[in-house]
Amino acid sequence: LGVHQMDTCYVNTQDQKSRILEQAKDIFNDEFIKELDNILVVWNLGLPNKLIVKKPSTQKRKVIVFNHRAAAYKGYPTFIRLMEEYRIKRNDFKVWVPQLDGKPEHSWIDNTKVAKHDYYTKLQSCTVGVQMRQTNYGWSVAATDCMMNGTPMIYQESDCYREIDPNGLFWNKKVDFFNILDKILDNDGYRNELELKAIERAHELSTNEDKMIKELHKNLSN
Repeated sequence: LGVHQMDTCYVNTQDQKSRILEQAKDIFNDEFIKELDNILVVWNLGLPNKLIVKKPSTQKRKVIVFNHRAAAYKGYPTFIRLMEEYRIKRNDFKVWVPQLDGKPEHSWIDNTKVAKHDYYTKLQSCTVGVQMRQTNYGWSVAATDCMMNGTPMIYQESDCYREIDPNGLFWNKKVDFFNILDKILDNDGYRNELELKAIERAHELSTNEDKMIKELHKNLSN
């Protein structure tokens, strides 16, 4: 009802907008939904072009990064359960969770916290990032942080992540997830291809902000 009183309400994925409209259909009539559809506008977030690395780091370590909040709505408990199982299969990697507070539950989990610049530098040395399905269906700045630093991201299937990287690596089944990790950890050539694609996609996403700010200025001037 509050959104309905606005001229424009920005959301950062089409998936979010679609889910809002679908839920609203349970309560409101078709005319209200049509008006809501016009009010809700998708603003995919961008990233600063000047921070995108020119090429991937050559100092990669076998580190899987979970650079999101270590919370249930971000899929952290499921991620850790998967990593525990994956460690049974192979134990030549570590996991970095920079936003995890307290003592990690396993010795192979690193939760070192660093300043922003050092965070980007450390991301560059990670082999791969993991994006679990989350309950807000929003944009993932953590994913674009990885991409602009030449670190590929693996996504648990969710429509909102297809907006970030439609040609990215997606998985539904655990076996597929583990197979993708194996290939990235073991095949340097394959990993390097993914790193270059991540940087290329980061450049494409860097134009989002300028486009939407121009659109916002146009709306404000009307």
